[in-house]
Amino acid sequence: MHGISVPASFLVSETRTPMAGDGDLDPAELALFLASSEAGREVVELDGAPSVRTERTAPADPARGIDFPSRRVDYQVPVPQDSRRWLTVAFSTVGPQDADGELSALLVDLFDAVMANFRWSTR
Repeated sequence: MHGISVPASFLVSETRTPMAGDGDLDPAELALFLASSEAGREVVELDGAPSVRTERTAPADPARGIDFPSRRVDYQVPVPQDSRRWLTVAFSTVGPQDADGELSALLVDLFDAVMANFRWSTR
């Protein structure tokens, strides 16, 4: 952007719940369970469905070839009409000194705005 590389990416993937059994899972109950399983998780509503937002910062780890810290935000959204399938949208940005700095915060705000407008389409 304006000659500056924006150090950010996001990935969209499908996940399946590891819960056993043939019965329908209540997405609201599963979202509450997921949100309570780790710090930095919260239940949010996307397109009228209970979803899980996770935010965390991962430190640099030069021994593993990870030179910079990163800030990560994931959304897990239930697929309509199939309680075992969820969509995961994962965002990540790196910061050479501080992954929690101003640029990272702005990029997280932008990603949150994109996700706030998330809608399913049946086309």
